Amino acid sequence: KQWYQRRVGASFAEPDSALVILPSIAIRKIDMSNSEQMFKLYKDSESENKRTLSRSRSRNAHVIYNGGFASGSYRYFSTIKPITPGSGVYKSRLTRICQSDEGDYRNRKLISYTEAPLECKKEGVNYQLLQAIAIGQAGSQLATKLKIISHSDIVIALFAQAQEDKAEPTGDSAICIYTIKEIELAFENKTRDCWAGKGFSGLSFDGQNNRPKCNAQTKAFSACNVLSNSPLELDNPITKTAAFILRDDIMLSLAVNSYDLYSVAFVGTKARQTSQGMLFIIS
Repeated sequence: KQWYQRRVGASFAEPDSALVILPSIAIRKIDMSNSEQMFKLYKDSESENKRTLSRSRSRNAHVIYNGGFASGSYRYFSTIKPITPGSGVYKSRLTRICQSDEGDYRNRKLISYTEAPLECKKEGVNYQLLQAIAIGQAGSQLATKLKIISHSDIVIALFAQAQEDKAEPTGDSAICIYTIKEIELAFENKTRDCWAGKGFSGLSFDGQNNRPKCNAQTKAFSACNVLSNSPLELDNPITKTAAFILRDDIMLSLAVNSYDLYSVAFVGTKARQTSQGMLFIIS
């Protein structure tokens, strides 16, 4: 039987929570004809769960999943996590897996898992904590400015400055706009380099000294099967200059749409809740 699937990201929880038995990313069934199977793990055995962190490491890994979207053949998750387990310095990340990735059960990992640091900066200030992310389409005016085809996918993200040694936002916040085209290119460049045996695989989150060199592959290139090199992490962040800065308030929630010439973002902030949010016409 063929199942529909849903990719789910779950932050680590305390030991008395049911979330403790879940991997950080799991694949679950969507079977409308069988309520008992709805949202069950794609494989029945708990030992076959797909995981990107072992249970022992995840206890020290405060990974916060705060968004997700799909574009083309890929599924993306956005997170905030410390640069290493137990560190007080937090960075934003964008994780990508292929929609077709059913995982390597023997090694209990997703075979297309690739991760990129995500940055939003302006005038020397790094707004490092991602608060919300949404995919939309570029109106014709914005598309012209971004040098992409009208109504191509774009990603709009809200960031905030961080409190020292905490994953808590403070101060000013910012909006950054990324094109799917540049995001996919950044991921593909890393995947191709590693496929050719250049650079390192693994995640810096697990420690730079623990990252193995990429194994060159002889098979035809596939971004959806990085084989023994999974997981991968981009060497350089995907960085954009902020399109807008909000002073002394934190943007927290986001909805995006496009209307002919314009891309429209509706934003809720800490001071102005969603029902009294801010409307941005981006062109």
